[in-house]
Amino acid sequence: MNRGWFWYAPFIIFSIICFSCSMVSDGVAFTVNDEPISLAQYEQQLEKEKLMVIRDFEVKYKTRFGPGFWTMNFGGDLPANVLKKRAKDAIIVSTIKKMMARELGLIEKIGYEDFLKELDSVNNVRIKAVKDGKVIYGPVTYTPEMYSGYYMSVLENAILDKIGTSELTADQIRAKYEGMIRERIKKAKIDIDEHEDPVVL
Repeated sequence: MNRGWFWYAPFIIFSIICFSCSMVSDGVAFTVNDEPISLAQYEQQLEKEKLMVIRDFEVKYKTRFGPGFWTMNFGGDLPANVLKKRAKDAIIVSTIKKMMARELGLIEKIGYEDFLKELDSVNNVRIKAVKDGKVIYGPVTYTPEMYSGYYMSVLENAILDKIGTSELTADQIRAKYEGMIRERIKKAKIDIDEHEDPVVL
């Protein structure tokens, strides 16, 4: 294992934990089909992608994470640019899926602030359950990163149930769903406000 990864992983993990506890940033980073994506959501996704981007650059370019890493040029690749693209692409995909769920009547609100409110509500229920001596599975509270994966998994299963028919197998329903998402992503209108793009350090 690359030693740089070993020494700097705790630092990056710590930064992710700190970000999860920080205040929500104001402003809009970009829009997806006129749906505003808040800076808070964009920053959270940037933090979520950091470890993998660092790891990929260490493997591909035999480098080590350190000061100035994000703005270094590796064969034309800047880690900061790769990180921002991955974060934006991930948000675009999840937003398109939420929009589809909204169209199907499965959810009403898809904003990040609404997601955080739901997360807060879920965590309060879990904290109370522990205080009351009840058994819960998993951590007492979820971070945004942890809960977003669970939330999207549940939402996707609901969409699959909605678009499925008795004539289709589970694999065919999944293929239909993925094809619908791909088409929606191709046609998506993305407007990015470069002035609101966070600086990656």
